[in-house]
Amino acid sequence: MKSFDVIVVGAGPAGATAARHCSMLNLKTLLLEKERLPRYKACAGGVTKATYREIGFELPERIIERECRGVRFRVKEFEKDIRDNETVIYMVKRDCFDEFLVEMACNEGAEVKDGEECTSVQTGPDGVHVNTERGSYSANIVIGADGYYSRVLKSLRNRSDDVRFCVLCEVPVQRAWIDDYLGDLALIHFGFVDGGYAWLFPKKDSISAGIGASFIKSKELPERLKAFLRANNLSTEVRIKGWFVPFTKFAFPAYADRIMLAGDAAGFVDSLTGEGISGAVLSGKLAALTARDCHDSGDFSEAALSEYHKRCQKSFGNDLMYASRAADYLLKYTDLILGTIARNNEALYKYLKTLKGELDYKSYAEWFKRKMPALLLKRVFSS
Repeated sequence: MKSFDVIVVGAGPAGATAARHCSMLNLKTLLLEKERLPRYKACAGGVTKATYREIGFELPERIIERECRGVRFRVKEFEKDIRDNETVIYMVKRDCFDEFLVEMACNEGAEVKDGEECTSVQTGPDGVHVNTERGSYSANIVIGADGYYSRVLKSLRNRSDDVRFCVLCEVPVQRAWIDDYLGDLALIHFGFVDGGYAWLFPKKDSISAGIGASFIKSKELPERLKAFLRANNLSTEVRIKGWFVPFTKFAFPAYADRIMLAGDAAGFVDSLTGEGISGAVLSGKLAALTARDCHDSGDFSEAALSEYHKRCQKSFGNDLMYASRAADYLLKYTDLILGTIARNNEALYKYLKTLKGELDYKSYAEWFKRKMPALLLKRVFSS
C-alpha cells in the first residue's frame, strides 16, 4: 500500500487547489479523480475577480473564454446594464479550467491518478485508508473535495445541507451574435422562475444558459429553461444537464479525525447566486494550511482539525451566512427588493464590488438596509 502525507479526493477547483498548496508546503500528496481528465462538469463557469486573485497565478488566454465587465440585470420585465472599468467575471469552461488547475498541482509535485474512483474511506489510529477500484492508499489526512455525492462525506455522515437544483446547457452560437447580444455582460434574470433565477453566461463561441431554484421545482426546470432559451432567441435543441447545489449553514462540521471536507463536499456554495468556485478555492487553500499544521504537531485528531472549520468561518463563512439570509428574503420578495436594487445605480455598482472582493456581503447588506426606505420612495415617485 502506497503511503502519502495527504490524499485529496476530487480534482475540481477545491481538490486541485488543495493538492497544489499541500505540495507547496512539502507534503507528499496524492490527488484522486474518478473521471479521466479533462472531463465535462455542469457549471456556468463564472470565476469572479475576487476568486481569480485567490487562485494565485495568471490563467492563460486559452482558458479564459470571455472577460465580463458587468452584468445585465433583469427582474421580471425590468432590465438594466451595469458596467465596471475592469473585468468582474472571467468566463471559463470547467473541463479546461479544472485540467489546468490539476496541471499546476502536478508542477508543484502532487501525484495525480485520474480515472480512479474512491470507493470508501476508513480512518484508524495509524492513519486513514482510501480504497479505489484499483487498490488502496494510506495517508495521515484525507481532504474530501469530491462534490455533492462525496464518498468522503458519506464516511462521516449523511448530507445535511440545504439543497437547490440547477439545470444548464451549452448553446453553440456564432461569436458575432454573442458580441451583439451580450458582449462583455453576464445576464442574470430574477423572477423568470419562482425562488431562483436564470442566467446567460457568454463564452467564445457558445453561451452557458441555466436556471436554478429550490429542489421542489426540479421537475419543471428543464421546460422553464427551454422557455428561457426561446425568450432569448436561442435554440432549444440542446442537451440539458442537471445537478444539485448544496449550501452549508455551518451547523455541521467540515472535519473529523484525519478528514477535512472542501468545496461542494462541504457545501461551501453561495446560496444566493449558486457560485461555488470561490468557496472551493478558499477552502482548498485552508485545508492545505491546516494539513501542514497537523503534520508539524503530529496531531491529526478532530480537535486539531477543528482549526480548519474556524479558518473557513473567518475567511468566507460570514459571507455564506449572509448570502443564506439574503436569499430567503430576496428570492421571496423578488420584485420588491431585487427590483429596487436593479433600479438604482449605486446599489448595482456596490454589487459589482462584491464580485471584485472589495465589499463583503455583510457591508453590502448593512448599506442596503439603511438605504432601502429612500430607494423604495424614489422608485415609487419615479414610476
